Amino acid sequence: MFQMVRIRVRFVRKADGRPLTGKQYTAKLFDKDVLCDDPLGEARPDAEGRVEFTCELADAASLDSLLETKPDLYVVLYEDGTEVFRSPVFRDVDFLRPDPVTGEKNQLTQDLGTFAV
Repeated sequence: MFQMVRIRVRFVRKADGRPLTGKQYTAKLFDKDVLCDDPLGEARPDAEGRVEFTCELADAASLDSLLETKPDLYVVLYEDGTEVFRSPVFRDVDFLRPDPVTGEKNQLTQDLGTFAV
């Protein structure tokens, strides 16, 4: 299935709530699986600490989850290549669920939230 989806997160400094920015930071998005987690994207925070990943929903499918359409997503933040934060796993993220108001399947953008690092 060819379906592009977008995942957003935001990082702020735990000490003062200011956006976490800079070229030293890289965020990576993963789909948690039984055998091997699937990498889905990599991006740097913008001036507001926001990170956005765009990927094909089918990229979450792998040998241990061939028909997966509800990935278990998590984000890892690296500073100069060293892991400094790992989000909780967001289980069964459903990009194809109908909108509760319109009934249309338009949940193709998911915001996983703001994380204090």
